[in-house]
Amino acid sequence: KRAVSPLPVWKQVLFIYKRAHKETIPAEKVRALGLAVLKTLRTEKDLVAASSQYVQNMRIVTHDFVYAQAILSALLALPETEETVHAIEKLCIYALTEKRCTVHSLRGMGIAKMPRKLLFSMLKKVRSEKINLYAFAPVAKQLVRELKQSPEDLASLEKYIAGVLSTKNHIGLKDTLKNIIKITNPEKLQKRQREPKKSSESAGDATNAQENEETTQVITPIEEENKQ
Repeated sequence: KRAVSPLPVWKQVLFIYKRAHKETIPAEKVRALGLAVLKTLRTEKDLVAASSQYVQNMRIVTHDFVYAQAILSALLALPETEETVHAIEKLCIYALTEKRCTVHSLRGMGIAKMPRKLLFSMLKKVRSEKINLYAFAPVAKQLVRELKQSPEDLASLEKYIAGVLSTKNHIGLKDTLKNIIKITNPEKLQKRQREPKKSSESAGDATNAQENEETTQVITPIEEENKQ
């Protein structure tokens, strides 16, 4: 209570949160306490340090993306400096690569609301083989809605998602990619849809030809016997 800076208090909250799942401490109360402490952090130095402590703590133990949302929002409200950009990128990269994230984890974090230049700069630093597709897929959908009026940004997102899908497979993300192409290049999508159809038709024709050939081979001996 007598701490001069709120930062040590935040560190204590993270320590308590780390032990909450082992003891009988209600996680909801610890979360509320943490959010209250984060609201008292106003300087760039304190917020950057708080973000770093959060990432370090959550990588070791568990994750609470309610904190991440509050930290990201506070960092984005600050003037853009090298330190704040680095902190934002580090926070988002952690969130997008955390293996324990679920499909619901990052929906409210606010990544899709980030300034576009900073957003794409951050995404370039997320290695496609490390990204958690279950967590990223809902964020990708949000990004499509946010970037819908900017074909150039959508094209950049399309390129990024295509790169991710070249190393990993995810049906939801594939659908998102199709939706992007539908907006930016509908002719390309139509061409893609026609190609499998042609292949299946060719396969069907080959099968029919084979069946006809087999039928002919069966009928021919019978006809010869009848002739005799």
